Amino acid sequence: MPPFHRPTAEESAIRLTALLDDLGFSSTPEGGGDGGAPEQIRLRHCPFLELAQEHGQLVCSVHLGLIQGALAELRAPMAAERLEPFAEPDSCLAHLAPSPPADSVAP
Repeated sequence: MPPFHRPTAEESAIRLTALLDDLGFSSTPEGGGDGGAPEQIRLRHCPFLELAQEHGQLVCSVHLGLIQGALAELRAPMAAERLEPFAEPDSCLAHLAPSPPADSVAP
Protein backbone atom coordinates (compact mmCIF):
# COMPACT_ATOMS: atom_id res chain seq x y z
CA MET A 1 0.00 0.00 0.00
CA PRO A 2 1.42 3.44 -0.90
CA PRO A 3 2.67 5.39 2.13
CA PHE A 4 0.14 8.23 1.77
CA HIS A 5 -2.87 6.09 0.93
CA ARG A 6 -5.65 6.33 3.51
CA PRO A 7 -7.33 2.91 3.60
CA THR A 8 -11.04 2.45 3.15
CA ALA A 9 -13.17 1.14 6.00
CA GLU A 10 -13.14 -2.30 4.40
CA GLU A 11 -9.33 -2.31 3.98
CA SER A 12 -8.92 -1.11 7.56
CA ALA A 13 -11.20 -3.85 8.89
CA ILE A 14 -9.26 -6.49 6.94
CA ARG A 15 -5.92 -5.24 8.26
CA LEU A 16 -7.22 -4.90 11.82
CA THR A 17 -8.71 -8.41 11.88
CA ALA A 18 -5.48 -9.82 10.42
CA LEU A 19 -3.52 -8.17 13.25
CA LEU A 20 -5.96 -9.41 15.87
CA ASP A 21 -5.88 -12.91 14.39
CA ASP A 22 -2.07 -12.87 14.48
CA LEU A 23 -2.37 -12.07 18.20
CA GLY A 24 -4.76 -15.01 18.73
CA PHE A 25 -8.17 -13.27 18.94
CA SER A 26 -10.02 -15.07 16.08
CA SER A 27 -11.79 -11.86 15.02
CA THR A 28 -14.55 -11.11 12.52
CA PRO A 29 -15.85 -7.73 11.32
CA GLU A 30 -19.66 -7.47 11.39
CA GLY A 31 -22.25 -5.06 10.01
CA GLY A 32 -21.73 -2.17 7.65
CA GLY A 33 -22.17 -4.04 4.37
CA ASP A 34 -21.57 -2.67 0.85
CA GLY A 35 -17.97 -1.68 1.61
CA GLY A 36 -19.01 0.48 4.56
CA ALA A 37 -17.29 0.49 7.90
CA PRO A 38 -18.13 -2.54 10.03
CA GLU A 39 -20.15 -1.69 13.12
CA GLN A 40 -18.22 -4.09 15.32
CA ILE A 41 -15.43 -6.62 15.47
CA ARG A 42 -16.32 -9.92 17.15
CA LEU A 43 -13.45 -11.38 19.18
CA ARG A 44 -14.12 -15.11 19.55
CA HIS A 45 -10.98 -16.03 21.43
CA CYS A 46 -9.12 -14.10 24.10
CA PRO A 47 -5.45 -15.04 24.41
CA PHE A 48 -5.65 -13.87 28.04
CA LEU A 49 -9.01 -15.42 28.93
CA GLU A 50 -8.11 -16.63 32.42
CA LEU A 51 -6.58 -13.27 33.29
CA ALA A 52 -9.54 -11.42 31.73
CA GLN A 53 -12.01 -13.39 33.83
CA GLU A 54 -10.20 -12.30 36.98
CA HIS A 55 -9.04 -8.79 35.95
CA GLY A 56 -11.39 -7.96 33.08
CA GLN A 57 -11.34 -4.20 33.44
CA LEU A 58 -7.56 -4.09 33.07
CA VAL A 59 -7.21 -6.69 30.30
CA CYS A 60 -10.15 -5.39 28.27
CA SER A 61 -8.87 -1.80 28.54
CA VAL A 62 -5.52 -2.94 27.14
CA HIS A 63 -7.26 -4.76 24.28
CA LEU A 64 -9.39 -1.70 23.47
CA GLY A 65 -6.25 0.46 23.49
CA LEU A 66 -4.57 -1.99 21.13
CA ILE A 67 -7.50 -1.78 18.69
CA GLN A 68 -7.66 2.02 18.96
CA GLY A 69 -3.92 2.32 18.39
CA ALA A 70 -3.97 0.00 15.39
CA LEU A 71 -6.81 1.97 13.76
CA ALA A 72 -5.01 5.26 14.43
CA GLU A 73 -1.77 3.90 12.96
CA LEU A 74 -3.67 2.72 9.87
CA ARG A 75 -5.28 6.17 9.58
CA ALA A 76 -8.55 4.25 9.35
CA PRO A 77 -11.82 6.09 8.70
CA MET A 78 -13.22 4.52 11.86
CA ALA A 79 -12.47 4.34 15.56
CA ALA A 80 -13.12 1.85 18.34
CA GLU A 81 -15.54 3.41 20.82
CA ARG A 82 -15.75 0.64 23.38
CA LEU A 83 -15.12 -3.02 24.04
CA GLU A 84 -18.02 -5.06 25.39
CA PRO A 85 -16.46 -7.91 27.39
CA PHE A 86 -18.22 -11.28 27.16
CA ALA A 87 -21.10 -9.79 25.15
CA GLU A 88 -21.99 -13.40 24.40
CA PRO A 89 -20.70 -16.52 26.12
CA ASP A 90 -18.21 -17.14 23.31
CA SER A 91 -17.14 -13.61 22.34
CA CYS A 92 -16.46 -9.98 23.13
CA LEU A 93 -17.46 -7.11 20.84
CA ALA A 94 -15.41 -4.09 19.86
CA HIS A 95 -17.88 -1.37 18.83
CA LEU A 96 -16.73 0.86 15.97
CA ALA A 97 -17.87 4.22 14.63
CA PRO A 98 -16.86 6.33 11.64
CA SER A 99 -14.19 8.91 12.36
CA PRO A 100 -13.68 12.21 10.55
CA PRO A 101 -11.13 12.32 7.75
CA ALA A 102 -7.61 13.14 8.99
CA ASP A 103 -7.46 16.27 6.86
CA SER A 104 -10.67 17.66 8.41
CA VAL A 105 -9.44 17.45 12.00
CA ALA A 106 -8.34 20.77 13.46
CA PRO A 107 -4.67 20.95 14.58
